[in-house]
Order: sequence, then structure tokens, then C-alpha cells
Amino acid sequence: MENEKLKTLQVLPRTYGLGTRNRNGVHIVYPITSFLTAAVQLSGADSLENDIGGWQKHRAYLQERTKRTQHTRPDSPIFSLTGKESKFLDLKPAEVKDILLEAILDKEDAMNLWEKDIYNSAIKKGHYGTYNLSGEVTSKSNARGRKAHRKVHINNPNLNRDGTLGINEFNCECDDSYYNDMRHKLYGVFCHHAAALQIAYYNEVKSDKEGVIEFENKKPLNPALPFNITNYNSEAISFLNIEFLISRYIRKKSLFEINRKLTRLGSLLFTPAINSMLDTGDMWFEVVRTAFKKTKDDPKYIEETKGLLKNMREYLRDEDFYPRGYSIEYEGSDFESIGERWEHKDKEKCISLIYKQDMPLHFILKKYQGYEVDLFGDRKITLLEGRKSDVTSRHPYSRIGKEFMEIDDMTRRYCRAKIILPGTVRNTISVPESVSKRYQDTVGLYS
Repeated sequence: MENEKLKTLQVLPRTYGLGTRNRNGVHIVYPITSFLTAAVQLSGADSLENDIGGWQKHRAYLQERTKRTQHTRPDSPIFSLTGKESKFLDLKPAEVKDILLEAILDKEDAMNLWEKDIYNSAIKKGHYGTYNLSGEVTSKSNARGRKAHRKVHINNPNLNRDGTLGINEFNCECDDSYYNDMRHKLYGVFCHHAAALQIAYYNEVKSDKEGVIEFENKKPLNPALPFNITNYNSEAISFLNIEFLISRYIRKKSLFEINRKLTRLGSLLFTPAINSMLDTGDMWFEVVRTAFKKTKDDPKYIEETKGLLKNMREYLRDEDFYPRGYSIEYEGSDFESIGERWEHKDKEKCISLIYKQDMPLHFILKKYQGYEVDLFGDRKITLLEGRKSDVTSRHPYSRIGKEFMEIDDMTRRYCRAKIILPGTVRNTISVPESVSKRYQDTVGLYS
């Protein structure tokens, strides 16, 4: 048993997006990459070479501004070009296109993102009526021999009267729509199939031309999009489709990494609906997890840690906290982690439960200071970069019980935070002996 790998409580991230929960309890996470993948898929092969040419000119323009120190944002452009992809600016657009298509084929076993035929039309059987949008969207991966299309249904794809997202629920057959490794009608990740259907609906309503969506009636519609990835983009977010393709298929970055970077564009990329919901706390930045990490460790310690976690969850519920998803903690440090977030009903404080192999189960208590939201993450990044290196490189246990200021990633609000070990606060949680010993050993190493 000791030589077998055990499933621990350490969370492994799958993607990153903006989460929200409506009155009916439906929890949806919107990754930006779902909409970029969809935009690429809907644009067709003919536009790829033109977009690459425009992207090259845009990057040359940014390079020139950098030389003249005219950039107001230190991370513009959002994706850097290093190694072989830095040469893309000097190649002919057709050459870059061939490189991208080859990389997509290698990753997806198909070029469905760009090449369509009768078998692989991007969307078919699109229909909108009585607040419901439905259709079948092709998979970006090779679907021959399986299902070429995925059935998608979106309830109320329009904006609410107050200008916020009106999407009440969506369903897709694909695995990408799973929320935290599970399929549930109340939880979902807005996959690229759903995003493609939503964008196609948006474009068709705005253009008022016949397309792939059949309308049941012609009454005025106000389609909802969370991100500015239509033809009405500003220069600040131009050619993100090419930036995304290079990052994903050439640099082979994860969706988690790409989405985290893209959120730094803030309201340049977010639509007014998103900005409004972030300001009111009705939307937040959320990690979607995949499987839990496995490790070789003492089975008794792992099982007793799981028991402790169960008791802590029960305690939090008794104290009027409710689960909200997963968040990034200790950001920018050598000990960056994914925490299980619990929000208090008064919306003035939260707790993140954290477990890693070098950090036994513990929690961070955060008390929000004011309601200003750091949409771009500028203050957050400035705070991280301004800290002394020993703060971000030292083990978090060296700060146990000491209050410190930070900008919480999930809410992007300023807060006072404190790292606490179970059993050291006034509560009835009993810490198992094996976990208590691990605490003592870890604190002794890093105090």
C-alpha cells in the first residue's frame, strides 16, 4: 500500500474563467479561450492568412511603440514572442499559416478549426425560439467514426434588462463542458461549442442577415456576449485569434495559463455586462479543476487529512459560509496553490482551504476592504512585484497568524489576510495526530 500512488486533496487546474451563479443555482464558468476557439472556427480558412498579415503589422506597431517607451501597460502585448515564434513576424503570412495548420493538426488530429466541408460544417440545425437557442457544432478534434457534431442548448442567450448576462443554463454533449470533473445540470464550463453557437447567434442578430440560425419570430433581440471578440474589436485586443493560436498550438501553453494571461486585459476585453457583474460581485475569477494530484505518502496521513477536511467543511457551513469554487492563492510566490473557496453570507469575508504536499491542510481567512474591483489586475501585479523577494520565496507557514494585505485573485478586491492552522482557532475541530505531527514538522522547518 505504501508504494502505491494515493489520490490526495491537492487540486490540479484545468482552465480558468469568469464564474457566476444565477438565482436558480446554475453555476457557469466562461473561459475566454472557449470564445477565441469558437471565433477561429467560425471565421473560416480564407481569413486566416489575412489575419496573420494584420497581426504581423500590429505586432510591428507595438514593437515600435515599445522602442519609443510609449506603452502605458508593461505587459502589452499580452503574449510575448520568444524562440522560433519570434521569427513569425519576418515570414510571409502564407508560411505562418502553414506552420499553424500543421501545429493544429498535430494537436487536434484534424484541422476542423479552419477547414470545413459538407461533413464538417461549423454549425448546423441552428434554431432560436421562446428564449431557447439550439444547434449542432462541429468538434475541433477529429470526429470521424464518432460524433462529428455536438448538440448544444442555451437557455436565454440574451442580455437581461439591466444589461447583465441572461444565460440561465446551457447543455453540451462534450467533455469540455464538465465542471470540476463532473457533469451536472446546475454546473458547467461554457465550452467552445456553446461559444460558437452564441457568437453565430450574436452575429446573425447584429447583421440582420439570414445565416445558420433559424428564428421562430422576429421580435427585437439583444444577444449576450461576455467578451469583445467580434468584428467590432478595438485595437487593444486586435488579432487575439492569432495570439491564441500561437500560444496554444506553437508554444503548447495550457488553457489555464492562457486564460490567466488574457484576464489581464480586463475591461478592454470584457463586455459591459461582465464589467457590471464584476463590480457588483455577481461574477468572479475562478479555477476549474481537473483530477486531484496523486502522490506516494503515508496512507494514514492522507485519510486523516480527508477526515479533517470533511470536519472543516461542516464547521464552515455551521458558520454561514458556502462553497464558491476554486481560487488561486499565494499568487506570484514559489508556493502558488489552488484553494477551495468558501464565501460568508455577509459577503465581507471568505476562507480558502489549501492542501499541498509541502503544506498540510490549512486555511486563509480574508476580510475584504472596500468594494473596488481591480479588473486589470494592475494593482495586484504591482503589489506582487513590489514585495521583497524573501516574502514571496519564503514558505507561507512563516507567516502563520500574521496579518498581511493582498488583492484576492477571485474577487480582485483588496483584503486583509491571515494564514491559520486548524485547531489553533476557537472552534471544535479536532486535528488527527498524524496531521498535527506534520504541522509541527513543517512549521519547524519554515518558522
